Amino acid sequence: MNFVETFMNDEKSKCNWLERLLKSYPVFYFAKDITTNLKHKSIDQAFIVRPSKFRRLLAIFFICFGMFGWFSIFLLVLQKILLPIAIVFLLLITVWIGFILWTFFLNPKYSYKIIIDRNKIELGKQAFEWNKISEYLLMDKGSGRHQVTTLVLFIDNKQALKFILNNLNKSGQEIIKRIEFYRQ
Repeated sequence: MNFVETFMNDEKSKCNWLERLLKSYPVFYFAKDITTNLKHKSIDQAFIVRPSKFRRLLAIFFICFGMFGWFSIFLLVLQKILLPIAIVFLLLITVWIGFILWTFFLNPKYSYKIIIDRNKIELGKQAFEWNKISEYLLMDKGSGRHQVTTLVLFIDNKQALKFILNNLNKSGQEIIKRIEFYRQ
């Protein structure tokens, strides 16, 4: 059994009891399994994937909504109206705003840039030349709203690196087909 099959079996064995009961195992896709028609760019042009502007705009909307609530509750604290409850809600809203900021703007695990060109692929601050990558695949785990798409790169059959693609502006299928195009 090779390294890729071992990785796939390990990921399937990591499922908890509820995922096993619902048979919600991760699904793996290789580039040859995906059939999408892409407008191919020239091999000399780099393909760039950035964090999704729509998701960030939606996050900004929720942050503004949270800030309005935070200032409203803060005014209650200053007036000493329902002080213990107001302080609890103020803390909850602060945590909620911080969570949204971290998830959509600050977390390097979810918010990074991918640059694919004919020599290498850059994922955030890491760069890998094509001769170092032995295999690559797409892993979908979960279903519906909670589906997590992950790009898995196998470096020299020694390590598997996972990159979550949910907050980016391109789909996982398009990214893996571009990797296949530039790697040839």
